[in-house]
Amino acid sequence: MIVGSAVGSVGLPGDTAYASVKAAAVGFARSLAKELAPNGVRVNVLAPGFVDTDMASAVPDASRRRIADATPLGRFGTVEEIARAAVFLSEDATFCTGAVLAADGGWTP
Repeated sequence: MIVGSAVGSVGLPGDTAYASVKAAAVGFARSLAKELAPNGVRVNVLAPGFVDTDMASAVPDASRRRIADATPLGRFGTVEEIARAAVFLSEDATFCTGAVLAADGGWTP
């Protein structure tokens, strides 16, 4: 599993390099999935949105509110929610390869 980001799908002002790398990770994963599938290897991307972590706590309150308001679920995700999505991709999604799982509260289209 490759960890991407919702930002790789929608972009974010000031995060051009980060968004570019995360978008490239999707192309890499999809190509690798096709190469490795005949060997029974699955490759998927987990694309979290904003998660309530120490790093996210450094985001100014006004920006945090704006991001939460733009997220249909109205909040940041939790580390536990992202971990459950990772477990799903690694253990339960046995017929998925080359997929992108957006765990972002509906933030990306």
